[in-house]
Amino acid sequence: MASEHQAASDALYALNGESHLLKLPPELRKDIFDLVLALQMEDGVHLCILDKPRRPSLLQVCRQLRDESRLTYHEHTAFIMIMSDSHTKPLRRWAATLTADELGKIQSLSFRCVRLDTTTLRDFQGTLSDMIRRGLNPSALRVRASDNSTMPFAVGGRLYGDTEQAQG
Repeated sequence: MASEHQAASDALYALNGESHLLKLPPELRKDIFDLVLALQMEDGVHLCILDKPRRPSLLQVCRQLRDESRLTYHEHTAFIMIMSDSHTKPLRRWAATLTADELGKIQSLSFRCVRLDTTTLRDFQGTLSDMIRRGLNPSALRVRASDNSTMPFAVGGRLYGDTEQAQG
């Protein structure tokens, strides 16, 4: 699919000769990216369900536009994933695609955990630990149990989440 999209983008570029958007100054393009991404938001937040992550069309037009708008996208998107037994592969796959800059821009990464066995929990914590080591701010993380209570979690020897609940 990516090669189809790239071929379509190349064909459009060849037909038009050059992109009028790319002729604009970078500061103006950033304002346009902010507006385009804001239009795709609901209640001020762009949601991305991580079971099937899909970046907005703006990030799929061409390499230059993706490079210029990807940090804005990661900063203004609330990423959500439901975790259950043997369900960490999509998280690991998505995490592996993120650069340190993208991880550093993420402000909301939420998980709803349902019936995690010991192995899945260990894999989940390992993936989060790797993401934090690579630049994710731990304060962006929200982990909730199936009953919607805050679920404390340990990453790299540190306890995150509701520590009072963890001790009680």
